[in-house]
Amino acid sequence: MTLPGSLHEPQPDQELTVDRRPVVLVIVGHYLPGFRAGGITTCVANIVASLHHEFRFLIIARDRDLGTANPYPGVRYGQWEPVGGAHVQYVRADRHASAEVWRIMANTAHDILYLNSFFEPLVVRTLMRQWGRRNGRRPALLVPHGEFAWPSLSQKFVKKALFIWLARWTGLYANVWWHASNAVEADDVRKWMKVTGARVRIAHQLPPSPDIALAATDTPAAFRKATEVRAFFFARVAPEKNLHVALEILRKVNVPVTFDIIGPVENLPYWKRCEELIAQLPAHVTARSVGPVEATDLLPTLARYDVMLFPTGGEGYGQVIAESLITGTQVLISTDTPWRGLQEQGLGWDIGVGEVMEFARVVDSIGSMSEEQRSQRRREVQANLRKYLSKSSAVDDVRRLFNDLLASRT
Repeated sequence: MTLPGSLHEPQPDQELTVDRRPVVLVIVGHYLPGFRAGGITTCVANIVASLHHEFRFLIIARDRDLGTANPYPGVRYGQWEPVGGAHVQYVRADRHASAEVWRIMANTAHDILYLNSFFEPLVVRTLMRQWGRRNGRRPALLVPHGEFAWPSLSQKFVKKALFIWLARWTGLYANVWWHASNAVEADDVRKWMKVTGARVRIAHQLPPSPDIALAATDTPAAFRKATEVRAFFFARVAPEKNLHVALEILRKVNVPVTFDIIGPVENLPYWKRCEELIAQLPAHVTARSVGPVEATDLLPTLARYDVMLFPTGGEGYGQVIAESLITGTQVLISTDTPWRGLQEQGLGWDIGVGEVMEFARVVDSIGSMSEEQRSQRRREVQANLRKYLSKSSAVDDVRRLFNDLLASRT
């Protein structure tokens, strides 16, 4: 299927020629049907699901999932493919990818350029190609997805700090607006990029669309006998996600626990360290890596657990936290995410990452609950999440951000 302004123009009598929605051209490293890139993919998909009736989303992404060698089955290059509420053009994951992105972008009429990830090579090279063409450039909107938070930035810090300095010195991001997911991320952007004024805007990332949330919560999970706490950790296995902290917590619990580590191993030396901690767990705690979970299996998988144990070092939003809550699985997380005051909202607990014994105490309290109490707790989490979603202004915040960027061009 082709779209107006694409490489293959449709004929004038085609329906798409009368589409007056503003066009948002999205550049993201990986998109659906991929799932290994985690929250970045989900954030873009949620924006599309919530706002595609008002904006036309065209997405450029690599032709394969993060860390995989083969393209998605049936990929057709050089044309727009319908994916959900958007159209996607996949580019080959080789040294010519950035040139292909630029070619598509230059030949695709768009009103907003929406860039995902500060360090994503496709984004960086796109801006570098655009850098010399200052006349007529449209402002771009960039989402750093937590990359300026210290737990993330500290990984390969010298290399990242040098790039940040060069980016500031050359003015590579001079025409960029920044979409921060929360006030902390906005402060991080201002600190590292020396941005002032209204160029940094706060708009919370969108939770899963209400249709998805309600469909998931309408189907209760099957429960087993409550003889143990079934917990999970869901993230890339990398130092900033604090899997090692979760394992230290589990060394302190007194109740039987099975702990599944969901997600791809991104950092092998770090995983070796975590394997050593797994070997030191007490006999009543069992931990295992189950690898990534495909998007279609995600919600049914998360519904099988009693709690998400996720003492992360920092999240721009934390899509998997929302996804866990959708299924009624309560969350036990650090305070380094936008999800705060969870106990007061009846959704779980947020605890300082250094309070290992407090984390362990909560796990023990779950272990003391009967099967009936756990089922009741799941229903309460689902009901409380419905209330939370109904009060969320996230969709309005993102809509306003897009409209403000459109208005800035007039």
